[in-house]
Amino acid sequence: MSVRIEPIGCRTAVNTAGADVVVFVCDPDRVPCRLEAVLRAIWGLTPSESRLARCLVRGLSLRKAAVHLGTSEGTARFFSK
Repeated sequence: MSVRIEPIGCRTAVNTAGADVVVFVCDPDRVPCRLEAVLRAIWGLTPSESRLARCLVRGLSLRKAAVHLGTSEGTARFFSK
């Protein structure tokens, strides 16, 4: 898990009351089930490109993603462009 806390709004030395922050919590082991569909919709990726992108988002190297997808590293590199 990773947690990131970012201030929002405007703070001054005079106005320090309150807790105006946004908290982002990320579990790198959980990838949304529909990630491939979202990637295709936003970026116009093909199914093969979106499967590769999902592996890369999960932190796999290009080489490990290729092995995971059962393809060559060259093919994975082609789909990553």
